[in-house]
Amino acid sequence: MRQPNEESGVVNMGQRYGALQRIAGYYQLLGYVVAGITALVVLLILLTGAFVWSASGFFTRLIVCVVIAAIGGGITTTMHALSESIFLMVAIEENTRETARLLELQHRAIVAMGNSPTEAPIPSATRPQMRQAPSVAVGGSGQQNLGRRECPNCHEYVTGSPMYCPHCSHRLF
Repeated sequence: MRQPNEESGVVNMGQRYGALQRIAGYYQLLGYVVAGITALVVLLILLTGAFVWSASGFFTRLIVCVVIAAIGGGITTTMHALSESIFLMVAIEENTRETARLLELQHRAIVAMGNSPTEAPIPSATRPQMRQAPSVAVGGSGQQNLGRRECPNCHEYVTGSPMYCPHCSHRLF
């Protein structure tokens, strides 16, 4: 594992998984090489009729060129897709690691302020706030709200747990 940077205490993410990133680069380079060779072979066949028996006409050479271009293009696309998927997996790992680090810092800050982590406020941007409906007296047995909540958009009460408000079609969850 890499040592953290002296100034920030954070591991430089560009240093991680260097071998995987090199392998992805090799696949990308190999894709370009296959594309170049495919283009050269197609041009050779079209211009000189190489690799095709001499009795064949231009139409046969054209069909052979289309087949070779399709195969070469498929191999090139596969090489680039494999390369990009490796880069994507490395990026996902880096983002996951950074998110975990930020959550740990946030947790430590909450604890340092004297709050319990379970009492920490949840940002309102993550989920719309829905107020519980006022309690209704039911036959003298106490208070019960019957699972009603207020829509944050139109402030109408919604019963149950629908995904959209039946009054304004606002997404509730």
